[in-house]
Amino acid sequence: MVYLLAGIINLILLVLIHYLVPDDPSKIEHPQSYFRVIASLPGLIKKYRYLRGSAINAFCLFGLANLFWATLSFLLADRFGYGSAVAGSMGLLGIVAIIAAPTIGRMASTYSPRTNISLSWWLAVIAYVLFTVVTHSMIVLMIGIVILDLSTQFSQVTNQAIIQSLSRHTNSRNNSIFMFSYFFGGSIGTLVGINAWAAFHWTGVVVAAIVLLVVAVINYYWQGVPKQL
Repeated sequence: MVYLLAGIINLILLVLIHYLVPDDPSKIEHPQSYFRVIASLPGLIKKYRYLRGSAINAFCLFGLANLFWATLSFLLADRFGYGSAVAGSMGLLGIVAIIAAPTIGRMASTYSPRTNISLSWWLAVIAYVLFTVVTHSMIVLMIGIVILDLSTQFSQVTNQAIIQSLSRHTNSRNNSIFMFSYFFGGSIGTLVGINAWAAFHWTGVVVAAIVLLVVAVINYYWQGVPKQL
């Protein structure tokens, strides 16, 4: 009876919202078909230099993160003799980056995107140096994970701020391109990380991380990052 009453109340609220809330003033008067929208994406990639730059940066930085996460269980087993359960619990450290997200957002609005993108690289470098140099300390490993998560957050928030500033009319399509590149980079990072570990263990993972960082830096100077939003 309680669930039925709750359902009726929700239905009434939905009807009221539908009739009382005004239409979005930015509503598209002449919507395009799905296939025309998809066909327009390559043109946006060609048109917006900073969209290309943000997409490549996101590819590299999320790839760097997934390189590590894909091989963390192997690393823990190799160095500490721990299983996958401990590797999974390390994901809880991501709450630090979540808590820091509002501060990172304010920094993206206050400081130059160039500063924030550069910071995302250096955080990734510091994290991988810690993972590589201090090999038998769980505390240092956990600190490195937090730093790597912050690197990913800085990249994500700053890049999305950049693409949202490009064009009000193509925001959703720009974001689609960005998110495709972001998750594609993560997938490639996972694939490369597993194969690098299988072939060369942690050394292979570090080499792959260096390659992604080099690509990110080249992209910074090639496609550029805006001085201000």
